[in-house]
Amino acid sequence: MAATAALPVLVLTACGESTVSITPPTPTGAAAAACTALDGALPTTVDGVASSATDPSSPYTAAWDGITLSCGGPAADVPDDAQLLAVEGVDWYPVALPQGGTRFATVGRVATVTVNVPSNHAPEANALVDLSAPVASTVPKQNAKNA
Repeated sequence: MAATAALPVLVLTACGESTVSITPPTPTGAAAAACTALDGALPTTVDGVASSATDPSSPYTAAWDGITLSCGGPAADVPDDAQLLAVEGVDWYPVALPQGGTRFATVGRVATVTVNVPSNHAPEANALVDLSAPVASTVPKQNAKNA
């Protein structure tokens, strides 16, 4: 599997509202269609935090203050013996971030969904409770022959 690319994220705040700067991935085909469907199904709050605008605006990214989501980027490099978290039928591969917090990437879906959760939202996996059902309903599992 391809290595997970680190997406640059910057949170800008002004007058109590925040805009998150995140570079969107560029999925194609089935991945792009799944990510667009996911964009329309995402919750307005994650782990008790209201959604934030992203810059640039993209159907492939979303944010809830410091919690960021991207859809359609490269697949995570998941070791064969990795411990996955299963939430609402979605397998997530967790990786500790150097600055603290955790990056979770879906495994076995037609599009990779990556969620970065900062350490101030510990336990970080709580964000997956709000995000897994929309992922499960809009981003299909990969066929074994396509994996």
